[in-house]
Amino acid sequence: MDKAALFLSLASLVIVSMDLSLTVVLSKRKEESWAQWNIVLCATLLGMAVLFTYNLLSGFLFTGVPKFVLDIVFDVIFLIDTSFIIVFMCRFVNWLIARPMNKVEIVVTFLVGLAYLLVSASAIIWDIVILSQIQALLAAMNVSYCLVVSAKSYGSIENRLVKSVALVFCIISLSILPLLVICAIWTNLRSLIFAFVEMAYFIMYLTFMFIALEKAEKTEVRKNSEPTLEDYSKYHITEREFEVIKLIRRGMTNKEIGFELGISVNTVNNHIANIFQKTGVRSRIDLLNVLEEALW
Repeated sequence: MDKAALFLSLASLVIVSMDLSLTVVLSKRKEESWAQWNIVLCATLLGMAVLFTYNLLSGFLFTGVPKFVLDIVFDVIFLIDTSFIIVFMCRFVNWLIARPMNKVEIVVTFLVGLAYLLVSASAIIWDIVILSQIQALLAAMNVSYCLVVSAKSYGSIENRLVKSVALVFCIISLSILPLLVICAIWTNLRSLIFAFVEMAYFIMYLTFMFIALEKAEKTEVRKNSEPTLEDYSKYHITEREFEVIKLIRRGMTNKEIGFELGISVNTVNNHIANIFQKTGVRSRIDLLNVLEEALW
C-alpha cells in the first residue's frame, strides 16, 4: 500500500511542477490579479506534494533516530502548509468569483484552519485514531464550504475562464468528499487516498491550465485582428449595430461615431441602447467585457 501511495505521490510531484510552470506562463499572458494568486496556491500545493513524498520516501531511506527526528520536522512543516491551504482555499475561491466573505465566514474559516493545525499537532504527539478522524472531518468541512460557494455563485459568473475554474472546484470537491469520509472511517487508508486525491486534483488542474493557455493565446490573436459579425451571432447584432460596435472598440464617442457613419447622434444613441439591451449590459466597459468574452 505504501509503495502504491509513493508511486502516485511521485507522479503527482511531476504533474504539480508542470502545473506551477504553466501557471507562471498564464500569469504573464493574463493581467488579472487572480492569475497571480494562482501562483501562490500552486506553489503551496507543490510544497505539500514535496513534503508528502518525503514522508513516504523516509520509510525506505531512513531508520532509527534520524528517521524519527526528520519525520517530526517534516510533519510540523507539512501540517502548517496544509492548515494554510485550508484557510487560503476558502479565501481564494471567494476572491476568484468576486464574492466578498462576511465576518462570520472569515472567523469560521480561520478557526477551522487553526483547529486543523492543533489537531494535527496533537496527532503527531499522540497516535490516536480519533484525532485522524477529526482531521478528515475538518478537511471535509473546508471542501464542503468551497463546493457550496462555487455552486451557488456559478450561474452569476460572467467570465468564462473564472467559470471554468469554479466548475473545476465543484468537480474536485465532489470527488474528494466521499474519500475524506472513508479516511475518517478507515484511517489506515489515509496515505493511499491522499496520494490518489492529490494526483487526481493535479491532473484536473493541469487540464484546466492547458485550456486557459489556449484561450489566452486565442485572445491575443483576436486582439490583433478585427472581430466579425459572426462572432457576435448569439446576440443577434445587426450589420449597422456591428459597425457601431467596431467604432466603440476603437474608443470613439457617440458624436464621433455619428460623424464616421454619417448618422445623427440620436440614431447612434438608439443603436447603442439596442446593443446594450441585446447584450444585457449598462455601460461601455461592461459591453467591451461581454464582447471580449464572446470571442472565446
